[in-house]
Amino acid sequence: MKKRTLELPEKGARGDAVVKKVLAATREELAHVGYRALRVDDVAARADVHKTTVYRRWPTKRELVHEAMLALVSDSLPFPNTGSLRGDLLEASRHLSQFMMSVAGQGVMRVVMAEVTDPDVVQICQAIRDSKENAYRSMVGRALERGELRDDVDVDMLRGMLFGPIHHRFFMLNQRVDELFLARLVDTVLLGAAPRPEPKVRNESSRTKTGR
Repeated sequence: MKKRTLELPEKGARGDAVVKKVLAATREELAHVGYRALRVDDVAARADVHKTTVYRRWPTKRELVHEAMLALVSDSLPFPNTGSLRGDLLEASRHLSQFMMSVAGQGVMRVVMAEVTDPDVVQICQAIRDSKENAYRSMVGRALERGELRDDVDVDMLRGMLFGPIHHRFFMLNQRVDELFLARLVDTVLLGAAPRPEPKVRNESSRTKTGR
């Protein structure tokens, strides 16, 4: 008997459920074979849907993978609003660490690291970074308003200094990322980005009295 597959409804709860199923199957296939070897037919088979219904919603493989990765990152990597920059960075770092330790997260990261020169992968990664940019800028903007950062701080460097060591520790050193490490990392980064007191300048009268 021919295996029955599901049509993808345009709207409604059932349609949303099938969309999630397809996106999950895409991420599983990505983790298994990578981007270049991924075939929409295999994704459809894994999700148990008709391949024509997949193509109807996602005309290209790049669009399908983009939405699958974006949905995962959007759910897994929020930029919170805890009321302090330290709290925000700690919470964001925790989410990033949990993402990297998850099966789906490791699959995505392996694809990015192994196929970073692929033009499609580059476009997908850039689109995902762009999707998080407003939330990150809002977090930094709130910190500036509270006086927690210098006005001249390089916000892109700040992000790299925070997230880069987490990636390096987990993927390069194969070491655990725990609360102590995250707290020390955030405090070290904030120490360099914190406002600095104005240097004290001695006035003319004090120099005259001391004979200098």
